[in-house]
Amino acid sequence: MKLLDCLPQNLLMLTRYMDKLQQIRLVANAPVRVRLDGVSFFVGQEGLQKGMQGAVTVDADQIDAFVKKACQSSVYAFENQIANGYLTLEDGARIGLAGQCQTGTAGQTCFTKFTSVCIRVNRHVDRCSSVVPNDLLFSSILVVGLPGFGKTTFLRDLCLRASKNFDVVVLDERGEISQVSNVTTPFMGDVLLHLNRKQAVGLALKSLSPEVIACDEVTASDVSWLRDALCSGVKVYASLHSGSIDAVNKFCSKNELMFENVVFLEHFGGKSAKLYNNLPNYITL
Repeated sequence: MKLLDCLPQNLLMLTRYMDKLQQIRLVANAPVRVRLDGVSFFVGQEGLQKGMQGAVTVDADQIDAFVKKACQSSVYAFENQIANGYLTLEDGARIGLAGQCQTGTAGQTCFTKFTSVCIRVNRHVDRCSSVVPNDLLFSSILVVGLPGFGKTTFLRDLCLRASKNFDVVVLDERGEISQVSNVTTPFMGDVLLHLNRKQAVGLALKSLSPEVIACDEVTASDVSWLRDALCSGVKVYASLHSGSIDAVNKFCSKNELMFENVVFLEHFGGKSAKLYNNLPNYITL
């Protein structure tokens, strides 16, 4: 199922903005808000607008219907993704879920009612990673930026470029890197889709002989396997939520993570990127 197959009828006018659309927020009984190129708008009857007056709203039934369509009317089949608070569509759009929850008998999160969703629109931007020259593709690279700045898009393009010359394995736990509809360049590596990253990296190192392993949005909980991968001689591409190079430097130094290069995305959509080599406090390979 793709995003346009799931949207409520009163939001299908958003198709005219798909080339710039980054995010859609649906909240029960509230105006629909979207983000284009880092700027927020409300959805009006005739198009996008800055004010709330006259904006299109959705109710809880529409949100519930949207989630059911995203699950292809089989919520049970997607219960693992839902328990982790998201759904990923065929075109790579990621739906963040919110609402009333309870804890299941096995300790998992169970939604009893969906009251809002945050939809991140996924698209490929060819050569957006060109700030990294070809001779640095075989190095460990950390892509840094705030939410919505284009880290996943940048990471995907790095993987596509590297897969032409190196054995790349993508650990795509949420389907955001590999599942995108407008890629014209074939990815010539391997993908481990919807698998816990700690399990996936073990499988990759044992069975797929990677030269590069890539994953999105690492946190402190990923430090152990990241360190193991970096120390095994495999290069790692990863992304990290952060707003400053100093904070990244401290994070990597504290956890002994050996990234050779850092790309810092400074604006929404990755419109400005800086490449840092061998920062002073980094433990470099």
